Amino acid sequence: MMTAPYASAAEYRALCPAAAAGLTDAGIERQLSLASDDIDALCYGRVRRDGFGALTSFQQEKIRRAACLHAAFLATYGEALHSPLDSYALGEAKIRFDRAMLETLGGVTTSCEVTAQLRQTGLALRRLE
Repeated sequence: MMTAPYASAAEYRALCPAAAAGLTDAGIERQLSLASDDIDALCYGRVRRDGFGALTSFQQEKIRRAACLHAAFLATYGEALHSPLDSYALGEAKIRFDRAMLETLGGVTTSCEVTAQLRQTGLALRRLE
């Protein structure tokens, strides 16, 4: 089941204009919905469990931003992230992922920028409740 997007197409276009270029609102909403599922997983299910509306305005803003950034990250690197290769070469051109710029939590790989946003909310910290 896909989560209702935590951000709107307009917010995505404002925050990630290069990634949004050429996409319809429906395409953006699909990307945001997939990203929102991952954001909830990175927050140990707390956003869905507690309800987005129950979060503070600060938490909501950080979750919206993280959803947009993660959707753009998936649009850019999604296929490569699921490849068994971490580098390849074609003639003189060589491409290699800098794994130091990525974080994988609970099977979800994202950028350090996204996890930094989530850590600020307190929802992405592993703790007993």
